[in-house]
Amino acid sequence: FMRHITATFRQYREMFPDVAIHMHQMNTKQQINPLLSGRIDFGVMRNTQLPDNLVHELLFKERFMLAVYDDHPLMKYLKSGISLDMLSGVPLVFFERDVGTALYDEIINLLKGAGVTPVIAQEAGEAMTILGLVSAGLGVSLVTESFTRMKVDGVRYIHLAENQAFSEVWLVYHKHNTLSPAGQRLIAMLKNNVFR
Repeated sequence: FMRHITATFRQYREMFPDVAIHMHQMNTKQQINPLLSGRIDFGVMRNTQLPDNLVHELLFKERFMLAVYDDHPLMKYLKSGISLDMLSGVPLVFFERDVGTALYDEIINLLKGAGVTPVIAQEAGEAMTILGLVSAGLGVSLVTESFTRMKVDGVRYIHLAENQAFSEVWLVYHKHNTLSPAGQRLIAMLKNNVFR
C-alpha cells in the first residue's frame, strides 16, 4: 500500500508540475501540533488518539507480521503462519514508546487481546535497527507488512493467523481548515490510488 502513496506523489508531480509540495517526515505524534496550527495541511499517520479539531479518513489497513531470525524455533511456522498466543514468553524487540509511531500501543493491545504479556528484550527507535536486532538474535518483532520490503540478512517474515491483526493508516486534517484546490486534488488522488 505504501507504494501507492509514493506513486501518487510522483503522478501528482507529473500532472501538476507548477504546484509546490513540501513534505515533512514526521512520526504520528509529531504531526499533531502542525496539523492543529495549520503549518501542515494534512498528514498520513497510523491510528492514534486525535484532538477534537482533527479528523481522519482511513487510507488503508496494513497486516502485522512476525519478523524472526533464520534459525529461530518459530521458523517452523513460516509456511503455515502462527497465532499471537504463541508469542507468550518469547523475547520481543519493540519500537520505543516515546518514538511516537503509534505502533507500540497497537502491538501491546494486540498481544493483550491474545492473552500475551509481552517480554520486551530490546527497544529501538528506527525500523532498520529493530530488524538488525532481530537478525542478531535478540528477539522477534511484530511489524507491519511494509517492513517486509526492507531486506535484512537473516530476517524472515511469518504471517499471523489473526484476521484482525492489522494497523490502520489514516489521512488526517483539521476539520475547520479549508484545503486549497491543489490539496483537495492530491487527497482525491491518494484515495483513488490506494483503494483501486
